[in-house]
Amino acid sequence: MYLGIDLGTCYSSAAILIDGQPLPIPLPPSQGYALPSSIFLTEQGEILVGQAAENNRQKNPQRYQREFKRDLGTSNPYILGDASFLPEELVTEVIKKLKQEAEKLTTQIKGITTLTKAVITVPAIYDKSKRNLMAQAAQKAGFTEVRLVEEPLAAVIYYGEYYPINQGDIILVYDLGGGTFDATLLQKKKKGYQILGIPQSLNYGKVLELEHLIFDYLKQKCSLKLRQQLESETSWLLKEIIFDSCRQLKHQLSQKYAAKIDIPLGLGARETFSLNRQEFEGLLDPLITQTIDICEQLVKSSGLTWSKIKQIFLLGRNSQISALQKI
Repeated sequence: MYLGIDLGTCYSSAAILIDGQPLPIPLPPSQGYALPSSIFLTEQGEILVGQAAENNRQKNPQRYQREFKRDLGTSNPYILGDASFLPEELVTEVIKKLKQEAEKLTTQIKGITTLTKAVITVPAIYDKSKRNLMAQAAQKAGFTEVRLVEEPLAAVIYYGEYYPINQGDIILVYDLGGGTFDATLLQKKKKGYQILGIPQSLNYGKVLELEHLIFDYLKQKCSLKLRQQLESETSWLLKEIIFDSCRQLKHQLSQKYAAKIDIPLGLGARETFSLNRQEFEGLLDPLITQTIDICEQLVKSSGLTWSKIKQIFLLGRNSQISALQKI
């Protein structure tokens, strides 16, 4: 029995096949299916993962870390409190958490208390060294057998169960995640799929985190008093609060045209910041243009034209933004 794990830059999830039925793993505390890929180290040395880390990060951001997947393979450790961790060590903790929650489900349903096999998705652009680090992280989390599958390939296999994909069809996978963008071409073969050309990726960075775009826009539009507070090195707590609010704004704008947040300024004073979908889409235009340019380059470098592309699959939690859906 394999545990399937999608370890994302911002959120991770897992599922298992039981009696031929795929079951997503419920995750605490809300029993949803998305686990924040984040870590918080308590003063007592306990490692908190996921929502527990998010709940504690405002207490001491110096003990908190997220988005470490993008740094996998670097030798520079993160300093959390008085301890240091390499990116792959934090990846291990996220995998370990997913494994623990999955074992609660398998124990309840099938009496299986320990899972030893895992299938983990990795970006198609990962080289051998990064793949090895991911496999080693899973082994340190307690798995004895680890298989890796490219993220776009896993997605196409899944969609192929529900949508017709004919032999010879070429598919573009457009994956705009919480901190990454990847574009991959795959062709359906008699047995399985073949990756065409060299998958392309936009450099990892905060430009891809839409809440950062909103935060920077807020700093341009807010009052001078608030801007001065945000530029102060001692206002880390206020920045964390506002950043969380910007993330909420992003989610609200996927459902309605306009949204607003109230920002505490101290001594009971508050400032309101509003954003509508048109303004938000204006912030996204450079990013979307850049991702489309990357897709153009991929198609061209693979010796293809757009007329050869039969389907485009939109993946990633940011691919559902309305500005992208209109293209």
